Amino acid sequence: MERDAYVQALARFTLLTASSGITEMKQKNIDTIKTLITVAHTDGNYLGNSWHEILKCISQLELAQLIGTGVKARYISGTVRGKEGFITSTKEQTSDEYLGL
Repeated sequence: MERDAYVQALARFTLLTASSGITEMKQKNIDTIKTLITVAHTDGNYLGNSWHEILKCISQLELAQLIGTGVKARYISGTVRGKEGFITSTKEQTSDEYLGL
């Protein structure tokens, strides 16, 4: 459906859910995050399953904000260090890879 494709494209362009490693976020990516949140706010009743992508982005944005404020990774529930060195979900990694900061 067009709605799902639109939201997925926006979510990918935010770079919040990128699994290809750490890349520098530019202003256009930040503007896309704002657009995605605006779409969620104004058209939320019509998004259906597209909410999943939006909530993943919001969750990753919250995680980035926590890390940026200096919260130690061991205090962030459900995170581990991935092979490339960035924080990922525990569902993607084994339990012996928890960060020990």
